[in-house]
Amino acid sequence: MKIGVICEDGEQRAVVEGLIRRGWCPNAVLELGEFKGMKGRSLRRELPKALWALRQKDVQFFVVMTDADNDNWQTVRNSGLEGVSEEYEPFLIFGVPDRNVECWVVADRQYFAGFANCRIEDLSVADPEMVVKRRLLDAGWDSPNQGIVALIESPDAPIPTWIESSSSFAAFYEDCRDVAQRNGCHIPNERERR
Repeated sequence: MKIGVICEDGEQRAVVEGLIRRGWCPNAVLELGEFKGMKGRSLRRELPKALWALRQKDVQFFVVMTDADNDNWQTVRNSGLEGVSEEYEPFLIFGVPDRNVECWVVADRQYFAGFANCRIEDLSVADPEMVVKRRLLDAGWDSPNQGIVALIESPDAPIPTWIESSSSFAAFYEDCRDVAQRNGCHIPNERERR
């Protein structure tokens, strides 16, 4: 099964890769989409073109991720979906992390601190992006992306906590499960992993 991935950055792709390695659609192959502009009008204008291009590569479903930055994640998501044709909706997962993916990664600060061998206090910042990247590098990963993949694919990753503590991650998780079930791909019920 091919999953088309359209992301702003490597950390977002790392989340998708980590979830696949974790067992979310474990036989999936990622097909990266090319994309120009992930905000506002450029998102509405360019996303349909990127989805069409991926469809030509026999992609079964699509994961689109963009950061909310300082905006409301639901507003960013709804705005991005405005330009998408209804034909793609049953096959589209649209993830919009609050601020950025690093906010999801530290939704359980205690777990991340143990994983990255840092202090919980280090993570008490409004925007954890640079702290997460620095701590993953300090912990010995060649890149923050590799660290994020390893963190998420771990059987101990606190996905249930992320679902409970981040409404944007919970929405992403539910979209993943819905699209996967409609398209014959298995995603485990992470809410039951405790």
